[in-house]
Amino acid sequence: MNLIWFDALTGKQALLYSYLYFELKAKGYDVKITCRDYDYVVKLFKLKGVNVDVIGSYGGADLAGKLAASLVRELSFLREMKDRRPLLHSSFTSPEAVRAAFKLNLPIVLLTDSPHSVYVNRLTIPLADEVIVPEATPPQAYGPYYRFIKFRTFKGVFEVIWARRFKPSDEVLKVLNLEPYSYVVFRVEEAKASYYPRSPRAPPTIMVPLIREVLNRRISAVVFTRYPDQEAYLRKLFGGKVIIPNFAVDSLSLAYYSLAVVTGGATMATEASLIGVPSITLFPRGLYVVNYLRDRGFPIYQLDVNSALNTLKEITSKGYERFKVRLNLLEDPLDLIIKTIERYLREEV
Repeated sequence: MNLIWFDALTGKQALLYSYLYFELKAKGYDVKITCRDYDYVVKLFKLKGVNVDVIGSYGGADLAGKLAASLVRELSFLREMKDRRPLLHSSFTSPEAVRAAFKLNLPIVLLTDSPHSVYVNRLTIPLADEVIVPEATPPQAYGPYYRFIKFRTFKGVFEVIWARRFKPSDEVLKVLNLEPYSYVVFRVEEAKASYYPRSPRAPPTIMVPLIREVLNRRISAVVFTRYPDQEAYLRKLFGGKVIIPNFAVDSLSLAYYSLAVVTGGATMATEASLIGVPSITLFPRGLYVVNYLRDRGFPIYQLDVNSALNTLKEITSKGYERFKVRLNLLEDPLDLIIKTIERYLREEV
């Protein structure tokens, strides 16, 4: 049985592994995808028509909670995989899945674009057989592991996979009762992630001034939260004035018909910029990928809240604006990932 095992932890990873799932299934491989019960991950897989096994949940901000959730997932993987014995594991540096795969002596192909995720990288990259990264994040950025782990680079970003295949649909506007170019999309920061610097006394999200500015200009705000406390906080402040979907949507079509996208991370800003939509990330540390795209003319800005407020005012005051971007300048990594996986499968058979 040519079983391949993927594990997805975030919405971005759900999109990426959905495309790999269908490509590899079409080639005759048996593909198993696991994920955790977190954010929009399970709902995105359902939206894409992909069957997944939900194993474990997110551990939250507390270190003990993270450890407990991690141990539960790893033991669950052992029970799931010890008899089925996949031929290979791939993930976007999932600590539990990588440790289980390593202990079961499976080849491990990792994908990542996050050198800032230091703790996760320390737990996963040293155990990999091969790591695929965008050229924007050189192997040296991931620490000393590049000296003894094989890194492969490509001339683009992972989000090119779905941006290249994108066909806009206004169906999402009907579902959310929106008019084209009448709203801004917000994706709240991943404040409880191990790599996100945050004061214990900080509010659940830093997005409030930006959302308030948009609403004051009579522009709709569509907000995707990550944690229950963020949703409760925003609903208390804004009530029904903000749209907070509790289900997965075609986020790229939503971005396509928006005035702008603002995110605390990078994925939604990255993918929106690839289709010419002005995008802002508030991520508090330098991001190689953002600089890489900016240098190539994509409309993505990394700013603090005050600077973002001014930039958002400028963008929304102009109304609808699309930038001409040259997506063909960037490499689609899907073929590289599949060829790398198949090379290891041939060695295992």
